[in-house]
Amino acid sequence: MRIRDLPSLGPTSEAQLAEIGILSVDALRALGPAKAYLALKFRYGRSISLNYLWAIECGLSGQNWRTLTADRKAVLRAEVATLEAQTKGQTK
Repeated sequence: MRIRDLPSLGPTSEAQLAEIGILSVDALRALGPAKAYLALKFRYGRSISLNYLWAIECGLSGQNWRTLTADRKAVLRAEVATLEAQTKGQTK
């Protein structure tokens, strides 16, 4: 299965993920939604919103982005915040 075949993702997502070295669904799953999102944010800046994080999560879990619960969104936001804090700590 290609990344573009996942729910909530498509050809543009697949191309952007390829730009940051994520070339397969397995690679995306191994990295995880939060790390993939942060890598995209680093590469593309403000054009990458939290909606992209939701799309990655839903693509990997096989669900439509509209079904992602507020609780799961909160968990994903917390994962991103933790990774950002770790990254800032490494650069000091």
